[in-house]
Amino acid sequence: MYTAHGVLKARDITGAALNGQGLEVLRTVQTKNEKYFRGSLLPCSADVDRCKKIVERGAARIRRIRLAQATDGFQVTKKTTLMMGGVKMQDAGGVCSISGLPIFSEDPNDTNAQSRNHHFPLEFFIAKETKESMQLHRPMGEYLRDCGDEATNPLTGFMPLDIAVNSDLSGTWKLLETGGPMKVSRLPCINCAILSDDCHKPHSTRCSRWCQQLHIDKVGWKCYHHEMNTPERVVVMQEEMLEVSEMLTVGLEELDKKTKFPKREDPDIPGLTSITNPKSIHYVPQTVQEKRGFSKYVTDELLLRDLPISGDLQVRKDRLVKQ
Repeated sequence: MYTAHGVLKARDITGAALNGQGLEVLRTVQTKNEKYFRGSLLPCSADVDRCKKIVERGAARIRRIRLAQATDGFQVTKKTTLMMGGVKMQDAGGVCSISGLPIFSEDPNDTNAQSRNHHFPLEFFIAKETKESMQLHRPMGEYLRDCGDEATNPLTGFMPLDIAVNSDLSGTWKLLETGGPMKVSRLPCINCAILSDDCHKPHSTRCSRWCQQLHIDKVGWKCYHHEMNTPERVVVMQEEMLEVSEMLTVGLEELDKKTKFPKREDPDIPGLTSITNPKSIHYVPQTVQEKRGFSKYVTDELLLRDLPISGDLQVRKDRLVKQ
């Protein structure tokens, strides 16, 4: 039986290969273009559209509806700044809670994701956008986070929401209280642990995800990719830090205070002035006196870490680099 629901389901599965106009053309084989023909083998497009509205109206009860949390601030007058937070509907299954009608137009040409009809403000604050004032949005974010978790979803009878977050870069820095402009913030990236002073420095080895696969044959290729600080990555970093701490008899804080090595220098890649800097592990002495002074410097750093001091200068340098 060609029911309206069955036709609608088949259309969705095939990517709407059969639209309403095509369905009406097929019906003319039986209806002979007669208007208001009842009892036809195929349902009319109007019945299919009504079924579509019914299905979409109950979408939140059978699947996740996608919303985006949004925050922004704008200047109303010269001395007045308004901060606003709310949600944006990003799902065709969204309906108005008052009228019950679909929020998005059925005509894709009339659908605009940035339309005010799809935005729902939840809170307003008359305040300048700062790290402190952006925390006023935190309760809204925590509530929406709970709505997206099956264990804490407060929306009885509905599936958890599929929540995304929309915010400009400045708002994201302030809301997360991390990141910032290059050369201003020590940790400019919200996703990795790169230092601002090291952003221009390439890795000693190419990353396995991109550069080793796509650019392995390119001579002189420089890789600047960094691993994201995912929860799993943070756990690995904590374990590595614990292993280093256990290997050292001196505490890391004490070592950080006493060592004379440049703290931000990459032990694998020399900087522009590393070769001529007597405090750098990459230093290349030119005279016997310079070599004697650098040898004593390396020995002192090994003793500070309670490491063996045997071997020539290159062996001791390699030992420091590995540790």
